[in-house]
Amino acid sequence: RVLRSGDGGPERAVRALQAFGRSLRWEFGALWRSVPPPDNLRCAATWRSPQSDLQQLEEATRHAAFPAALEPLRRAWLRGEPTWIPDATADPAFARARGEAGQAMHGWLGFPVWGRGRAIGVAELLSREVRQPDGGLLAMIEDFGHLFGQILEGVEAPDAPPVAEVRSLRQAAGEPPPSTVPAAFRDLAGAIAA
Repeated sequence: RVLRSGDGGPERAVRALQAFGRSLRWEFGALWRSVPPPDNLRCAATWRSPQSDLQQLEEATRHAAFPAALEPLRRAWLRGEPTWIPDATADPAFARARGEAGQAMHGWLGFPVWGRGRAIGVAELLSREVRQPDGGLLAMIEDFGHLFGQILEGVEAPDAPPVAEVRSLRQAAGEPPPSTVPAAFRDLAGAIAA
């Protein structure tokens, strides 16, 4: 439905974050995209649950530009793999969990967004609750990264690293390359979003 909505890139991004966040009960979502110089990320879209009072976090995130080395976004971006932190307040690398944006967030999930043969950004989701990793969701998250990529093709940043570079990083670390998105999963993802 998001693809057929006729919305432009940023609106699609917000709608995709909303569908993902609501279905999986996260309170806040942000999409980060690559910007020059390499390995910098800039917020491209945010969504927050209307029941939350996370306006300050949303505002701080919306206007942020982070070198990827400053937060766990680096793990998801440079490694090309999802990163799940059950309690971000216990991770010293996660600055926003320490209250810089006004609210301490606990559960954090970040994963790369893939488009046109390369990583074009990172999606992140946050919760005030401690969220233990969900094996089933993690098994599907790469496919969600590909679906986000299809939705966000119009918001793609020009200097994102090619998938070949991400694969090289993964192979150097002894990790398997990303899989393709099965058609059956696209149907399942659509049903979950609906």
